[in-house]
Amino acid sequence: MSPVDVSDTHIAVTQRKTGTKVVIKIMRQLREVLTELPRSGDILFRNKRGTAYTSKTIYRCVKGRLVEIGAGQYTAHGLRASAACRVFEATGGDIGKTMSITGHQRERTLRTYIQDANRERLGDEAIDAVQIMLDRQEAVRAARAA
Repeated sequence: MSPVDVSDTHIAVTQRKTGTKVVIKIMRQLREVLTELPRSGDILFRNKRGTAYTSKTIYRCVKGRLVEIGAGQYTAHGLRASAACRVFEATGGDIGKTMSITGHQRERTLRTYIQDANRERLGDEAIDAVQIMLDRQEAVRAARAA
């Protein structure tokens, strides 16, 4: 990623797998970090040698940090899926807005992504719904018996 890909308000990313260009608004927290980085030359993130990080190195750094914080079971791809789920939930389930951030070209792919990442939460919600139904049925039976 080069400085020209980062403006004061947005980051432009081209998905390596699909070639889809995604332009993402920079959240306040990230903007604060980015303002501390040097913005000269054609490389935004430099390693100790002053050259660009490779994607493999970035993945290793992310994995290393996950291990450090006790979340070593997660992966960079898993974090992406989690972020997609957060966007989906924050937008009230707006698939178009979510796809505009993730760069997915097919709704079906994104829905699989969201379902896989949210399987436990969705399962909990399903069991809660069944519990509510059973509680109501029990209350009706108790009222009829009284």
